[in-house]
Amino acid sequence: MLKKELTVGIILIFVHSSLIPMVSSYESEENRTIYVDDDGGADYTNIQDAIDNASEGDTIFVYAGIYSNYIPKNEYCFLIDKSVKLIGEDRNNTIIDGQYLEDIDIIYISADNFKIDNFTLQHSEITGYGIKIDDCSNVTISNCSFYNHTLAAIELIRSCMYIKISNCLIADSNAGIGLNEDSNNNMISNCYIDTERISLSFSSSNTIVSNCKIRNGISLFWGSNNTIINCSISDNDEGGYGIQIGYTSNNTLRNNSFNNCSIFFQCNFIYEYYHDIDSSNLINGKPIYYLIEENNFEFNKTAEIGYIGLISCRNITVKNLDLYGVALANSSLCKVDNCFFENNYHGVTIDLSSNNIITNCSFSNILEPIRIFKSLNNTIANCQMPFGREYGFGVDIRYYSYDNNIMNCLINGFYYGISVSGYSNRNNISGCVVSNNKYGIDFDSKGSITGCNIYNNELGLTIYGSNNIIIGNNFFNNTYNAAASESNKWNIGNLGNYWDDWIGIRFPFLRFLPYHISGIKNFDWHPAKEPYDIPAEGGVTGDEY
Repeated sequence: MLKKELTVGIILIFVHSSLIPMVSSYESEENRTIYVDDDGGADYTNIQDAIDNASEGDTIFVYAGIYSNYIPKNEYCFLIDKSVKLIGEDRNNTIIDGQYLEDIDIIYISADNFKIDNFTLQHSEITGYGIKIDDCSNVTISNCSFYNHTLAAIELIRSCMYIKISNCLIADSNAGIGLNEDSNNNMISNCYIDTERISLSFSSSNTIVSNCKIRNGISLFWGSNNTIINCSISDNDEGGYGIQIGYTSNNTLRNNSFNNCSIFFQCNFIYEYYHDIDSSNLINGKPIYYLIEENNFEFNKTAEIGYIGLISCRNITVKNLDLYGVALANSSLCKVDNCFFENNYHGVTIDLSSNNIITNCSFSNILEPIRIFKSLNNTIANCQMPFGREYGFGVDIRYYSYDNNIMNCLINGFYYGISVSGYSNRNNISGCVVSNNKYGIDFDSKGSITGCNIYNNELGLTIYGSNNIIIGNNFFNNTYNAAASESNKWNIGNLGNYWDDWIGIRFPFLRFLPYHISGIKNFDWHPAKEPYDIPAEGGVTGDEY
C-alpha cells in the first residue's frame, strides 16, 4: 500500500513539474514584448514587421529613432490590424515620419483595443492623415506629438467609439482632430491643439472634450450631447469664432475660456439652438448669458457680460453694454440698444425671429456685424460699422427673410456692404451710407433702396431680381455705379437718383437724356442734377421724399 501511494505521489510530482513550464510558456506568449530599433540589435528594425509578427495583446516597444515605411500599393505607411500596444521610448525622439508622401495616412488603424503612446508623428501630405481610425473602438492615443499634417493630425471615420486621445500636442498642421460619421462616445483630454480646430461632425455625439488648449476653436456639426469643459479656446485671427455650432443640439459648455473669439451659430431649426451653456463660460473674462424661454428681462451696464444668447425669448432688452455678440433665435419683441461690439465673427445674429429692433449700436472688427436668417419684420437703425473686414458682410440678409428694414446705418470697408439673398423679399434699405466696399449693395430679391449714399465701392449696386425700387440715392466715385439684369424701377415721377457719371452732369444741354444702368430695361428717366442731402453718418434730411 505504501509503495502504491509512493508511486502515485511520484507521478503527481512529475505531472505538476511538467505543467509549470507549459503555463509559463502560455503566459509569456500572451504577454510578450517585441522590441524594435532602427539601429539593429532588437527583434526588428521596422515597426510594420513587428506588427505583422505580433499576436493579439502583445506590446511593441520602439527605441528612439526615425521610422518610415511605404509600400506603393498601400494607402498608408503603417497598418494596425490587431490589438497591440505600440509604445515609444521617448516622445520627442521616437519619430514616425510620413516623408510628405501624397495621399498616404501615416498610421491606419482598423483594429479594436489598440494603444499608441509616446511618439512623434510628422509629415503627412495632401489627403493623408497622421492617424486615421476606421470603424474601431477602444483605441487610445496618448502622450504623442503631431507636426506638419496637411489634413487632420487625427481623423476618426465610420462609427469609431470609445476612442481616448490624451496629453497630445498638435502643431503646424491644417487641422487638429476630426470626428466623423457617427463617431460617438469618445474622449479628448489635456491636449494642446496649436493649429486648426477640433471638429465633431457628421452625427458624432456624446464626446467629451476637457482640459484642452485649442487655437482656432471647435466645430460642432450634426451631432448632439457633446460636452466641452474646462477648455481654453483662442483664435489667431482676432475676431474669429471659438466654437462653431450648427445642425446640432443638446451640447453642454462649462468653465470654458474664450480669448478674442466667441460662439458662431449656423442653424436651420430652432432645436439646434437648445444647448446647456451657463455663465461659467467666459469671453475675455466676461461671462456668457444664454437664456432659453425667458421673458420680460433687461440686461444693462450694471452687469458685466461678454455674450448674450436669447433663445425662444420675448421682450428682452439689452442696452448700454460692451459685448462680443448677441444671438436671437426664435425670439420676438427684443431690443438691443446703444451697445458696442468688437472682435467677433458675428455681432448680432437674428435667426428665425421677428419684430426685434437693433438700434444705435457700433461694431468694430466684426466679420459680419448683422446677420438676418429666416427672419421677418426686424429693424436695424442708426448703427455704425465704420471699420469693416476685407472679406466680411456688413449686413447679411438671407434665406426667406422678409420685411426687414435697414435704416440710417454707416457701413464701410467690407467685401459686401449689404447683401440680400435667398428669396428674401420686401426688405428695405433707406438712409444708409455704404462706402469703400468691394460690393456696396448686392440685391437678388425684391425690395427697395432709397435715400442712400453709395460711394467709393468697386461696384456700388448689383441687382439680380426684378421690380425693385431704387430712388433718391447718390451714386458717386464707384468704379462702376450699378448693374442690373432684370427690369427695376429707378425713378418715380421726377424723382430719380444722382449719378456722377451721367452725361447730363458734364453736358447740361443733354439733361433730357436718361441714365442707362444696364441691359435694355434699366433706365433712370429722371436722374438728379445735384446730389441729395444725405448726412455722412446715414439718414436723409429735408423732404426730398
